Amino acid sequence: MRVNLDEVIQAIYGADDEVEAYYYVPEERLVYRISGHFDGEMFDDEDLDTDDLIALPDKYEIDQYGIMRDFAENYPESNTRDWLVNSIKGKGAFRRFRAVLQRFYIADKWHEFEEEAYRTKAIAWCEEYGIEYGSENEEIRGMRIRRSKADDYRIIAVTEDNYRNITFMHADFLAFMNHEKADPDAAEEELRDYLNYATMYAASDKGRFIAYLICEEDDDLNVVEALYVKPEYRRKKIATKLFAQLVKDKEDIVFDIRPHCSEMLRFLQSIGYSSAETIRIRRKNEKDKEAFTLQDTELTF
Repeated sequence: MRVNLDEVIQAIYGADDEVEAYYYVPEERLVYRISGHFDGEMFDDEDLDTDDLIALPDKYEIDQYGIMRDFAENYPESNTRDWLVNSIKGKGAFRRFRAVLQRFYIADKWHEFEEEAYRTKAIAWCEEYGIEYGSENEEIRGMRIRRSKADDYRIIAVTEDNYRNITFMHADFLAFMNHEKADPDAAEEELRDYLNYATMYAASDKGRFIAYLICEEDDDLNVVEALYVKPEYRRKKIATKLFAQLVKDKEDIVFDIRPHCSEMLRFLQSIGYSSAETIRIRRKNEKDKEAFTLQDTELTF
């Protein structure tokens, strides 16, 4: 799924009691329902499958008053800030607020702040549903310029609305771990189960999910069951950023890994993990790719 971010921003900005905007999944475009009916579209309301429609934020979710309050309360100059804060109290807040903007010649600053707030809401909506976004002058698919700073990637929660966007990554992860062929259907089924009892995060590159982490609570420990970064995005500190988000929410974090995961072992060492509490040992078979072996009861890496 993909979308033009500028169109999403405009749709959110134009939301009111009469106009509702939706993302129509089969055709990857925005559609509008005006006064309860879709306007100028090639389909009838009765033919629509509601699963094909993803609603954009309505005017209540946008919270225009909240944006105005944030601008007022965080304005850097104290005297102007006091005027702004007082202007939004009680009835007529929007009218008084505009008057203060004119009084202090800061209307341009408000419009910049408002535009950025709508952009932030549009990006959050795209990432909530795993919809890749770009602008008119940017190629959304195919060859893209890769960014290298970890700050360019956003970490978001994996939920019922977007978990399918990590299905193929999870299939690749399971295939690597189990030395099997990738099975997206089995991966999706497992992810659905994880939704009930695990914490999951994904890293987003403009709405495109490029990495994910799954952490399951086991007794008093939080066990990382999966941590995967797409090959082309590795060595960009994305795994570190995913782990940092987990640390904010969880304590006593441990990792379950297989011996052949050499990259994972190096990553764990880089974030301070160097002690193994238990080791599962079994007979070797033809699928094994050894990372260490037992020799005279000593581990050899």
